[in-house]
Amino acid sequence: MTLSTVTEKKVLYHTDGAVFPLIPGLIECGVDILNPIQHVCSGMDRVNLKLQYGNDLIFHGGVENQRTLPMGTVSEVIEETKKCLDTLGKDGGYICCSCHNVQAGTPVENILAMVDTVKSYTK
Repeated sequence: MTLSTVTEKKVLYHTDGAVFPLIPGLIECGVDILNPIQHVCSGMDRVNLKLQYGNDLIFHGGVENQRTLPMGTVSEVIEETKKCLDTLGKDGGYICCSCHNVQAGTPVENILAMVDTVKSYTK
């Protein structure tokens, strides 16, 4: 096998909640992508995550899925999505989506607001 046939693989690791203290160990173990980013949990501030680990990890998730996405207005979903794009997505390294699974009963218009914002938002 030659180097030209070797494909680099990325490791996506799923966690839940306040995992900030575990992140250095996850990086050391070879994790490339951290899912989900539940910024409402203690220590999971989006700006701090990006500052501390934005050069070492790709962040996946972030749009709050327990209140904003299922119960917020379309405007609130748009603003939440923009905040994630502005912080976690600053200078790349971010896959924007709900912080975890979309909850049953989430209005379709809220899901579409998140998707449309990701597609069209420029700063």
